[in-house]
Amino acid sequence: MQSTPLSMLIDTRLGGGLRDYVIKARERGADWRSIAAEISDLADRTVSHETLRSWFADEADLPIGRAS
Repeated sequence: MQSTPLSMLIDTRLGGGLRDYVIKARERGADWRSIAAEISDLADRTVSHETLRSWFADEADLPIGRAS
């Protein structure tokens, strides 16, 4: 996962579980837009689906889920 000030803030607000949250969401078939909306609500910080996807672009072991 790419580390940026926003990703670190969101990770902290999720109790250090941003990566795990995204992996579980992708495993259940959630798309990036819905994951971003969920995380934005939980962390009380807006994050776009494109930003979220870019943070995890290098994650070879990330479940594919839906294409979008």
